[in-house]
Amino acid sequence: MSTGLIFRAKTGEKTKIYISPSKILIDSHMHIQSSHCTPLPLLWAQNVYFIMDEPMSRQEIQDNITIKKRSIIPKLVMPGAVKAAKISYEPTYLIGGKVVSLASQVTADARTFGRVAALPLVVMPMDMEYAHLAGYQGIPIYTIDKDDNYKWMKREWFDEGDLKKLGPGKTVTGIKKKYQPAFGITKLGSLRFELDKNFHLHSYVNAYEVTSYEDIPSENSEVYHDWEKQLNQTEMAVVRHPWKLLPMYHYEPRRYTPQAVTIAKQRPTKKQNSPSNWIRQLANWKDPFQQLATASNKGLYLGFKMYCSLGYQPKDPEIGFLNDLGFYRECAGKKIPILVHNTPGGMTTHELEFYAYHMGHPGTGDVKKPERKAADFFFENYVHPDAWDKVLSQVPDLSLCLAHFGGTEMWKLHKKTSLFNTAKAWEKNWIERIIAMTGKYPNLYTDVSYLFAGKLDKKAADAFQDPPQGASAQLGAMDALQGGTMGKFMRELVANPHLRDKVLFGTDWFLSEMDEIGIAGYCRQVKVLCDNLSDQVGEDTWEKFTVINPLKFYGLDNEQKLANMKDAMHSRLAAHFEELSDQEASLSQKKLAIEIDIGFDTLKKIINRTMRMAAKRETS
Repeated sequence: MSTGLIFRAKTGEKTKIYISPSKILIDSHMHIQSSHCTPLPLLWAQNVYFIMDEPMSRQEIQDNITIKKRSIIPKLVMPGAVKAAKISYEPTYLIGGKVVSLASQVTADARTFGRVAALPLVVMPMDMEYAHLAGYQGIPIYTIDKDDNYKWMKREWFDEGDLKKLGPGKTVTGIKKKYQPAFGITKLGSLRFELDKNFHLHSYVNAYEVTSYEDIPSENSEVYHDWEKQLNQTEMAVVRHPWKLLPMYHYEPRRYTPQAVTIAKQRPTKKQNSPSNWIRQLANWKDPFQQLATASNKGLYLGFKMYCSLGYQPKDPEIGFLNDLGFYRECAGKKIPILVHNTPGGMTTHELEFYAYHMGHPGTGDVKKPERKAADFFFENYVHPDAWDKVLSQVPDLSLCLAHFGGTEMWKLHKKTSLFNTAKAWEKNWIERIIAMTGKYPNLYTDVSYLFAGKLDKKAADAFQDPPQGASAQLGAMDALQGGTMGKFMRELVANPHLRDKVLFGTDWFLSEMDEIGIAGYCRQVKVLCDNLSDQVGEDTWEKFTVINPLKFYGLDNEQKLANMKDAMHSRLAAHFEELSDQEASLSQKKLAIEIDIGFDTLKKIINRTMRMAAKRETS
């Protein structure tokens, strides 16, 4: 079978539009959490938008992105970064309302999408409070005293000369940095320390790892929205916009270890009792299951979101219920889906370079092997598809989605034959492993959230919508299709037909806002490409990605699960209404309750009709 792609516009054909008979479109992966939910050390480590000479306060970061002279940098890198940043600094509750409004542009575009009566957005909250090595001991990034003063645990490399300057009551002046007195010192010997974000290696001899606590004077419970506050506002958004926002629960396993539970109970808090204070009562790794909707349990959340890039392995020897697979077997038995971040891009622990040494990896850090990087060890053992194969090989019926299909970074390296390709083996085979594993395991999926937002993908989509005139323009559009991520993906789809049943569509909003494409623009761009390649990949590819596959993966085709979610929405509405009415005085609890019931009935009918039509097509 040929896997070459035919560019329809090259032959002068008009844009092809396939209208799905389904009246539902599901965005399987997006976000509404405020930037206030991210601990500052994680933001410092990202350093995406500007060059940071020293750690900044949350307000300074916001100002530098949005209003000050340095904002020229995100404008050059991502055209919509300033706009998206302004949205991201609003409260989670308000962000949820904004994206629901933006998504209405999709339902309004009947020419492209047909009559979409329901557009559920699957929300992925982010629990980032244990995203460092000490998370294994149940210690969060922030420590807070009774007066709401914040400190963070800092882990640094020192050479022997700097170490001599450390002592009780003393500080060490390094390169543009000032360090508090150390409380923990570990000799690591000779090593290669990865100093910058790009993991460029620098030599240290007789190096030491030093941990200390540093003040963050600008941080407090008002400007930092902790996990409880994030979930509280997520639930508010969900019940304010019933069936338009469907949440996943972020499962951070280090939060539920015995050490973490003990430490959490001892921490002072100034919090008032919130409707989401049930989070404080979670005492073991099984307790979060009570919050999930299943056929036998009334819960608000569709399933679990996991994010190993924050610093733990899928089958982690430091976390008993992951290592013995008890957590995964519980999920498989209760048909609970898990979506996991699966790309070396995105948010990572700010202590990434320390993990190899703590896990006893002998190669990384060896001055005789400078090519070996701590990042290689981390992404290969903590994030790569093969790290999840260790779980799936023993729990093969687990419902799992490897999100982002490796990301654009890995697609650029996929089957790249250039002599200058210096990618490591784990980078080169990332996509191949996802393709092979989705063919092997019956309930393993992947998603394409924000995968096709590159310039070449946009150029190809524009060419389909407005066919280029002249041979040169047509050739350029063809090159864009073949060279972009979408072209490579479609070739794999032709060569591996099982992927049609294993891919979920997602926008990863608000990342799509940063490229000024937006949620509606990204949906339109991917659909245009699917439609115009339908002769090769099937005319119902878009429907598979946006309807059939998500319904199956998330269990939304289970009517009892939907009914239990509806009951949980009513319960959460009653709990949150006082806060909701503070935000919008004109709200009526009775009207919102009616919206929940009507939305449930509508969604149930649409899903039942959709699945009947799909079954009929399969048998015809």
